[in-house]
Amino acid sequence: MSAPPRIYSSSPPRFPPPHSLHTSSIPFSTLNFGSSPPLHRLPPPSSNSTTATTSASVPTNAMEPLVPPKFPKYLDSSSYAELVQRQYELRLAAYSSDKHRESADTTPILVNSAVRKPKVKTSGQPFHLSLDNADKLEDLDLKLPTAWNPNDKGHCVELSSDNRRLKYVGVGKDDTDAASVRANFPMRPQCGIFYFEVEIVSKGRDGYIGIGFCWQSNLLNRLPGWDDHSWGYHGDDGHSFCSSGNGKPYGPKFGTGDTIGCGVNFQDMSAFYTKNGVDLGTAFQGLQGASLYPCVGFRTPGEQVEVNFGEREFKFDIEHYVKEAKGKLLADISNIPITESAISRGAGDSISTPSKASSAAPPSTPAGTATPASTSKPSSPAPPRLNAIDDMESSKILHEVVLSYMVHHGFSDSAKTFAKDITESRRTDSMALLKDNSMDTDPVDLIRDEQDIQQRQEIRHALMAGDVDKAINLCEEHYPSVLDDNDMLMFKLECHKFIELMRQYAEQQGFHPKKKLTSSCSSNTKSAIDTYVPTREGMDLDDVPVQQQRGYKRRRSIHEEEDIASVDSLSNNEEDDEEDDDSDEEDSLDGLLGTAMTYGQQLQQNYGRDERPEVQSTLVETFSLIAYRDPFQSPVAHVLDDQRRDELVNQLNSAILVSRNLPGMPRLEHMYKQTQVAIQELLFAGNGKAAMMDLCKDVL
Repeated sequence: MSAPPRIYSSSPPRFPPPHSLHTSSIPFSTLNFGSSPPLHRLPPPSSNSTTATTSASVPTNAMEPLVPPKFPKYLDSSSYAELVQRQYELRLAAYSSDKHRESADTTPILVNSAVRKPKVKTSGQPFHLSLDNADKLEDLDLKLPTAWNPNDKGHCVELSSDNRRLKYVGVGKDDTDAASVRANFPMRPQCGIFYFEVEIVSKGRDGYIGIGFCWQSNLLNRLPGWDDHSWGYHGDDGHSFCSSGNGKPYGPKFGTGDTIGCGVNFQDMSAFYTKNGVDLGTAFQGLQGASLYPCVGFRTPGEQVEVNFGEREFKFDIEHYVKEAKGKLLADISNIPITESAISRGAGDSISTPSKASSAAPPSTPAGTATPASTSKPSSPAPPRLNAIDDMESSKILHEVVLSYMVHHGFSDSAKTFAKDITESRRTDSMALLKDNSMDTDPVDLIRDEQDIQQRQEIRHALMAGDVDKAINLCEEHYPSVLDDNDMLMFKLECHKFIELMRQYAEQQGFHPKKKLTSSCSSNTKSAIDTYVPTREGMDLDDVPVQQQRGYKRRRSIHEEEDIASVDSLSNNEEDDEEDDDSDEEDSLDGLLGTAMTYGQQLQQNYGRDERPEVQSTLVETFSLIAYRDPFQSPVAHVLDDQRRDELVNQLNSAILVSRNLPGMPRLEHMYKQTQVAIQELLFAGNGKAAMMDLCKDVL
């Protein structure tokens, strides 16, 4: 149905965007960031106002409890799911911290340590969050459409008690009686693709029903698609309307019993529709606007619809659609040639943040039009021989990146084997393509100092086995200046020795860490949030024997062997022997605890007056192990996690390499972290392509 002439001003009134509604005057501790999470039901309206107002983007009741986020099932494995979960955890931690500060005036405190942000367990984020970006995430509005907004609708439309069913009750004499309703929140680009379905409960008299989306500023006495910044698919004629009163043939008509789906792909700023689970194809391209609200419009009596924003199963297989879109994006990325200049940019130790200009989405084309083709002449495809050379050059770069990673972390045997393999492969390819050795540089040259690699690997093995003294002695023997020039690193090593003593004491008492069933991409440790990099465990051909990988396991096995031997040598006076064994075990435990306490006192004497906040907070965290009978199940159990050993190994290894004028971070890790930061910044900026990417799940 074509649109009638406008009967209102061409400049509709503007409404403030959701982010302009601030509650700075409300104490932070009373704010409820989760009272309207994704799929949270809005309270029924007190009155059925027909005046368009700003849709709710702040909690309706600041005293409601903080609740976990909810969202459509197809977003479970998306970057959006990670974002809202992380946001919830940050806000929950801030809320708990505020509650703690409120009670601090009446609650005695044993230790007045440096102020720190509470530690937060997460589901395993695919990116590192700096303090600044954590603040950005807390302020980011990620609420999704969950229902129709009773305060953002045209006249003559009734809503059900749950605000999901709409019914037109007007007279419907002509097009001036049209009325639309907007959703309570916009579709978020951070979803990558947002999809909803509308069931036509009744097409009414003529079925003049329009389904689509629009800006928040659009007036609601018109059908979707008739005005600027509005898009719609109409049931009476099957036409699509893109910011114009003149529609174009698009799909079949629809009426009573049909289910129409609408999806917005923020990856390429396009929109598509489905009918009864069948994809109808792309309807619009070059969409504009950061805040697009789902909307439905009516024109004749008896028209009635019900929306599904994901609280029920969709008729269309949106999960498969998203999977295909992601696959296409990954294929496009894989086709980008790898060049040395691209890898070399930012190859230092610092991780840079993209500028606003670079992170902003590219300018879109006029709404509803196809993206214009480039005016430059298309380049002719490269000859097959040149393509093969480019592929070989890319492989060469990747091989050197991987090899440098092995060398950096001291995997000497693996590095030598890998270098030998790629040298032979490169020589064969070079002879076949170039008939010379111009590209056949020997990767073995990258392994400059095998003795240094072995020394660093020996230090690594000692720390991973819990033998801090041996690691310190080896470091002072081979790299005497490293710990002298890094007093904070030495302090961490000394604290870690106390942790290892307490670990041994707890295990000899019969306490052990619980096994965590986590994947390489999901961890409850702090490092999984802040420093996730590809795991190195299991990739080296010359790994440490199992009994040496975990020092405490080695010590336990010794005691177990002694117990077995004692069983074989039982005599008639076994009761006396058991009493002696118990006495010896108690003496051993007392000795371990005494050793730990004596060492801890010396540690406190050496660093207790150090005013650096990091030193004081680390001391408090380390000494807190003494306060718990089972430290593995205590609030400070994370200091006993094996990941702590690995972090310390990395810090010491980096310090050694820097002392030898070598990079403190391998290029592979730098590339991974730089990509994390870039995706994160683009995601915060609302880039739809970045929303489709998950390094952990899609790449590793």
